[in-house]
Formats: sequence, C-alpha cells, structure tokens
Amino acid sequence: MNVPTHHRIFGPLDAIVIILMITGAALFFPLARAQKGDTVAVYHYDKILATYPLSTEKHFNVRGDIGKMAIEIRNGKVRVNTSSCLKKICVYHGWIQRSHDQIICAPNRVMIEIQSATARKDIDAVSR
Repeated sequence: MNVPTHHRIFGPLDAIVIILMITGAALFFPLARAQKGDTVAVYHYDKILATYPLSTEKHFNVRGDIGKMAIEIRNGKVRVNTSSCLKKICVYHGWIQRSHDQIICAPNRVMIEIQSATARKDIDAVSR
C-alpha cells in the first residue's frame, strides 16, 4: 500500500535539521563546560576547615559530625578516599576538578568545593 507523500511524518528535510541540531549540540557542549578550578575548599556546615591549591599533592583528614574523612588532592583533582559515613556516596563520587564542582557528605555535614579565582560567580556552566 502506497502512502501519499503529504502524509509522511519524517522527510529528507527533517533529517537535515536533526543532523544540524546534533552537530551544533556536539560542538557547543565542550565549550559550555566549566573551567578548571585552582583551589579546593572543605567546609563543615558554613565553616571553612581547609583550603589548598589544586596544584599540590596532598592527603589530609577532616572530622565531620559522625567521624573522619580522608581527602586526596592529586594532578589538579580532589576526591574523598575514605569516609565514616554509611553509604559512602562521597567516596563513590570520584574525582572533581572543575570550578564549582562539589562533593557532599551529608551525614558528616562536609562539603568539598572547587573554586577558581577567575570563574564568574554569577554564571554557571548551563547559562553561558
């Protein structure tokens, strides 16, 4: 059974538009990513426990509400190695390195945030 051309849902022009949209998105997203940070700040509630440059190689511990967390800075990135929390979501989060990235351990009430002296505070990676 032949379908009349005026009832087609998807035509050649639609394919071209879709390809152009996918290509534009693929080119845009790498540009929209946040820039690399230069410092890491560790907070317990709103109090800063520690700040270090991401250029250092450092292992250090902080104490949260329920226990200790071991944090590692290496190769311009930071992660939580071990934590006393039950589910270890902060540990499984892995490495962060971009400005405004965060690792949060809710049971310990600890937040690790990447900061940058040159990053604009009023714009995030989505709105650029």
